[in-house]
Amino acid sequence: MYVVKQKTTNCLIGGHMAEDYRKRCTQKIVKDAMIELLEEKPLHKIKVTELCEKAGINRATFYNNFEDIYDLYENIENEYFENFYQMISSDDLLVSSFKVQKIIVKHVECILENKKLFMIFYRSERCFRLFEKVMQRVTDWVSELPSFNDWIKDENIAFNSKEELQMMNIFMIHGISGLLYTKLASGEEVVPNDFVKLVLQFLYERMIVPK
Repeated sequence: MYVVKQKTTNCLIGGHMAEDYRKRCTQKIVKDAMIELLEEKPLHKIKVTELCEKAGINRATFYNNFEDIYDLYENIENEYFENFYQMISSDDLLVSSFKVQKIIVKHVECILENKKLFMIFYRSERCFRLFEKVMQRVTDWVSELPSFNDWIKDENIAFNSKEELQMMNIFMIHGISGLLYTKLASGEEVVPNDFVKLVLQFLYERMIVPK
């Protein structure tokens, strides 16, 4: 009896895993189709019918995965900004001495790696509120690190407290995002390190990492 029960359990687990995998694949197909449509038109003009047609699914499948078009959009949005935060707050940024420039370069790299979604979200009225929410989390993460007090004594750091760091983060997220959007929209190539150094030379000369 025990052996039979164990096999049944394994089958159930395998079945759940297969079902989860199919669900993730379906959701990815729907998200990719949604992104293609968002490149063509604003969210409020996208209909479930045309989305299903582009994704190659029926309406029942769509509603088994998402409540509506707006739920799908928020799902894509939340996933993008969560990944953005995870990349920005990566521990590899803490190797050697801390430099604010490293986080800004990572910010630019994250945007360029997800350029298509960035261009879509930037046009949304929710964009900057969400970016600021992410940068608030980054500020909290940085300020809670054991070495934070040592960092703010570094002559290459352009802030003296958590409040100043937060102000700088908000300022940079608005400014850098706007500059990047303008450059990308005009088809210009952006090299992260060169772009950030140029920006900092104008704004925060003290933050440049000495060679």
